[in-house]
Amino acid sequence: MGGSRQGPRFTAAEDEALCALVVNMGRAKWNEVNKSMVALGYANRSIGSLRNRYLRCVQARNGKDCFSGKNRCRLCGKLQKGHVCTATMTPPPLPPLRAPQEAAADTETE
Repeated sequence: MGGSRQGPRFTAAEDEALCALVVNMGRAKWNEVNKSMVALGYANRSIGSLRNRYLRCVQARNGKDCFSGKNRCRLCGKLQKGHVCTATMTPPPLPPLRAPQEAAADTETE
């Protein structure tokens, strides 16, 4: 829904601890994950923020991007996220030139 971000940012160490806790628990019980994170000395976060962060970390590790099918460059087809296109746009082809005799014949008939 795009609300403003509150609280401290996640650190790399916090990401590793979060992923390790979820893997060790098997099935994530987010309330227990939060209590374990606080016991390890990390910031008290909402259950939703922990779950969302874990899912984003999993997506990143699997090489999946949440924008995988959207927002592609029209010129080269690459994802636009962080993309600077080096392809040049080719102009549309010009209509063929007419011979001078045809142009003169057109003006005579008008």
